[in-house]
Amino acid sequence: MKITEISVTSKTMGWGTKESDILIKPPTDESLSECHVEGEFFSPKGYTCSVEAVDEFFNAVSEPPIPEYDFFDMGFTQSWLEENLNEALKDLQDISEAQKELYTNTFLDVQKVHNGLRYYFGSSWTDDYPEIRVEIIIMDEPDIVLKSTSQTMHMLPWKIRKTNDIKTIKTYNPRISRALANLLPDRFVSKERLSDSLLKTNLHRGILSQISDEWSVLHTTHQMGSLLDPIKKEYILKSAGKAGIYITGIGHIDILKLMIGHKNWSKNVFIEASIAYDEENNTLKDLQLFLDTAPKLVENFFSVEWFVNYVKTHEEVEVKIQYELDKSLGDVYMEGFWNNMFKCRKEPVRDIVKQHHQEVVYIIIFERIPDNFYSSQWIILPDGRVILYTFNGNKVLKWKAEEIDSLDEYQNHLAGVIISKDGTINDN
Repeated sequence: MKITEISVTSKTMGWGTKESDILIKPPTDESLSECHVEGEFFSPKGYTCSVEAVDEFFNAVSEPPIPEYDFFDMGFTQSWLEENLNEALKDLQDISEAQKELYTNTFLDVQKVHNGLRYYFGSSWTDDYPEIRVEIIIMDEPDIVLKSTSQTMHMLPWKIRKTNDIKTIKTYNPRISRALANLLPDRFVSKERLSDSLLKTNLHRGILSQISDEWSVLHTTHQMGSLLDPIKKEYILKSAGKAGIYITGIGHIDILKLMIGHKNWSKNVFIEASIAYDEENNTLKDLQLFLDTAPKLVENFFSVEWFVNYVKTHEEVEVKIQYELDKSLGDVYMEGFWNNMFKCRKEPVRDIVKQHHQEVVYIIIFERIPDNFYSSQWIILPDGRVILYTFNGNKVLKWKAEEIDSLDEYQNHLAGVIISKDGTINDN
C-alpha cells in the first residue's frame, strides 16, 4: 500500500483564530528516507519528516478502533505511576507533609487516577474551539479522512472515514494522536494538544479533582495555621479556601470560604460560609459571630418538618445553608433577590424578606439525578414558612415546574412562591 500524500489542516477559534496546514509527500524512490513537505515552515532551514514517521502514523490509523477511553492503553499503569511519582512531587510547591501524603496516596491509586482522568477528559471549556482534519491519499485505494474537534489532550476521539464508505468509525486511540504530532513541525496549531506534552498538567488536574475538598482544607490549614481550630473543634471541615467578594457601597472584601458539616446533621446538609479574612494579620473577623449564628441557622432549617423529611429521604439532594459575613442572606445575594422579585412582580414577598433580613435562612439545594442536575434557592422565614426563590429544570423537590407560578429567565425560573408550614404552596 503506497501513501502518496498526507494533508493536515488544523485551526483553533476563540480569542482570535489560528490556522496551520501542511502537505507531506513520501518519496517515490523507496531508497529515500525523507518526505517532501509543503505548507508552513517554522525554521529557517525548512522542515522535513521521515518516511518512518509516516508509516508509524498510518499503522496507528489502521489499528482496530478503541470504543472508549482506555487509560491503561494510554500508559497510566501502576508501574508507570510508581516510576513517575517523584517527578510529580517535585512540581508541588509550598505544601505540608499532610498534603504530600494525600497526593502520594492518590497518585499511586490507579483507580483514583483513572477516575480523575475520566473527569478531565469529560470536561469542556469556552473560548477554545479546535478543529483538525487529516486526509491520507493512497495509491489505488480509497482515501482516508480523520477529523476531531476535541479540546482535551490527544484530541480524542477521532472520527475516521474512507471516502468510498458512508460509515464513520470513532476511536479513542492515543497512538494516532502521538504519531500525528510526530509528523508536524513545532508551533503547528494543536501539535502540543495532540502530543504528551500536556500530560503532567492534565494528570495533576485529574488527581486534584479526586481530592479537591480535602486538599483545600489541608492547604488552607497549612497557610493559616491554628486559625481554623475553633471551627474544626465544633464542625467537620469539608472544604476551605481564600476568596473575595464585592459588595456595592463597600467594595472588595477578602474572605475565607468554607463548607462544614456536623456529626449530628444529615450527611447531605452543610453550611457554606464566607467569613471576612484579614490576610495581613492572619485573622478572621467576626469569627465568634459565625460560631454563635451557625447553630441557629441549622436549628431553623431542621424546624421545617416537610423540608427536612424530604432531604432525609432523598440522598441525591444536597443542602447548603448559606452564611455571608454576618447573616445568612448576605448583602450580595439580597441585592439580587430584590431585583429578581421586582422582575417577577413579587414585591410583597420581597418586602417580607426585607422585614426579616437579619433573621431569614438562605439555602441553596442541589438535586443530582441520572442525566440531570438541578439547583434551587430557598429562604426560610422566622415563622416557619419557606420561600422558593429560584429553580432550574423541569422539577424542584416534590413539585413539577408547571405547578409553580414563575418567570422563566435564561433557563432559570424566578418564583418568589411561599410554601406554608405543612409544605403546600400558598396562593400568593
